[in-house]
Amino acid sequence: LNLSPKEVTILQYAGLLNDIGKIEIPKSILNRIGPLTEEEQCIIRNHPVFGEKILEPLEDMDHLTDFVRHHHERFDGRGYPDGLAGNKISLGARILCVADSYDAMLSERSYGRCFTQEEAFQELQRFAGTQFDPEIVRAFITVMRLKTLQENKILA
Repeated sequence: LNLSPKEVTILQYAGLLNDIGKIEIPKSILNRIGPLTEEEQCIIRNHPVFGEKILEPLEDMDHLTDFVRHHHERFDGRGYPDGLAGNKISLGARILCVADSYDAMLSERSYGRCFTQEEAFQELQRFAGTQFDPEIVRAFITVMRLKTLQENKILA
């Protein structure tokens, strides 16, 4: 995606800090097994805003707070917290959305099973154009498949 080394570094920090706002969410909600109430979902949907506020002192880290605030926006505009769509969502936030979703799919969760890498790729492709930026999904899958090939060559 032709990002500069500085942009990649900021994205790496955003990837580590994107859910920092969850420290403001009660444990009873975060650890809930089963569906959340509508009120609990509203509380959870505020974690990107909480994260932005926590990270405000790091304003000099170009776009970090933007990436954290908007990592749950959807390409079709049905995300949160601001309902941004398409290119109105920063490139970094769109990348983080794909990477964070992929990571969630490969993680054990109380509410669902862990996907294989290929299942996660299929899920990303299925929601390309609605939840995810299709260009980023294509680039992400290409890079991840190359990485897997390289790792397999090293192990062979």
